[in-house]
Amino acid sequence: AEYNRWVYANSPDLQMGVKMELFRQQTPMPTPSVRSKPMMNLIASTSAAAWMFELTQGGDVFWKSNATMTMDKQINRNTCVTSIMEYANHEFGGKKNEGEFVLHYLKKYGGMVLMNGVDVKDISPFVNDFFKTASFNSFKVSIDAGNPVMTAFIANVSASEITGHNVMVIGYNPSGDLIYMDPLLGNTQIAPASKFSLYQIPLTGNK
Repeated sequence: AEYNRWVYANSPDLQMGVKMELFRQQTPMPTPSVRSKPMMNLIASTSAAAWMFELTQGGDVFWKSNATMTMDKQINRNTCVTSIMEYANHEFGGKKNEGEFVLHYLKKYGGMVLMNGVDVKDISPFVNDFFKTASFNSFKVSIDAGNPVMTAFIANVSASEITGHNVMVIGYNPSGDLIYMDPLLGNTQIAPASKFSLYQIPLTGNK
């Protein structure tokens, strides 16, 4: 016992190991605020007076803790906007189906979604017919505020037109890349923020 006390008193590494184990046993892990498994890192630092331990948490961050990671795939290549609108409506607790958005667009804007999609000039007013929105600062700011972002990236460029693909950014990862719901695939994908260049509309709720 006397030898063990001497080893402990003269072994900083052993002291740190014992203190970290006691800290681990006595300190409950915080409940993660995101869906993904957080990375828990126990960092020990020293000072002249005592050991100080800091618990850090990293991982993917989503606009809400129970964000849905899958959705029904879009009906055809032209329905990405209305598919995402149905997904967003349900995420905010609504029960609208895609057909309601398609019919509304035909009646108010004179467009046939299934044949031609939604014209980019109509995106903002069309979305605002059904959702409360906020001004856009950055994707991270919006997600941290609890607002998913309807946005789009360029899918095809031809001599006559630029075609975009509508998605919804629902989170970001530690490296800063964005996690977005892709209606074409029916699940989440990851891409840098620079990919989403056509428009950005933070959604705050259903109307």
